[in-house]
Amino acid sequence: RTHFAVTEQSPVVAAEVIITADTLFELHLNGQFVGESTTDPDAWNQPRRFNVADLVKAGGNVIAVGAANTAPGPAGLLVQLRVRLADGQEVNLASDAGWKCSDTEQANWQQADADDQAWPAAHVVAAFGAGPWGRLSVPATAAPPGRREAETGGGVPADFVWPEGIVF
Repeated sequence: RTHFAVTEQSPVVAAEVIITADTLFELHLNGQFVGESTTDPDAWNQPRRFNVADLVKAGGNVIAVGAANTAPGPAGLLVQLRVRLADGQEVNLASDAGWKCSDTEQANWQQADADDQAWPAAHVVAAFGAGPWGRLSVPATAAPPGRREAETGGGVPADFVWPEGIVF
């Protein structure tokens, strides 16, 4: 989870999130479901791109990601947010040690008002582009938010039992 602010002086004209996780993720912005990974364990190297312009608001905002590693080996989460305002200003945010995480699920973790004060800082394993993941190709277009992969036949099944070690 992380918090970010957008000035109230200029409206948002564009905003996108690019995200991937090894292996599963579920992305929320200001408590609204944005999107999720597919269940393919090899899809971690295929980031998802979402248009979130309608979800970013003036003032404080919160990105919350539930992620789980379902296969042996290293795990990671990469997130990048880019917001463009009408006056030309940009807000750029990437997953880093400023994010907070928890290894236990807390009630309403995806909501903007969830209390994450006691959560520890996320641990940075490597800089973007470094091993073991390397550089990744980003989709050419952004998908609209709010569509579950299960609706397209590729998401987390409704009866999937999440492992105990989920990082939020």
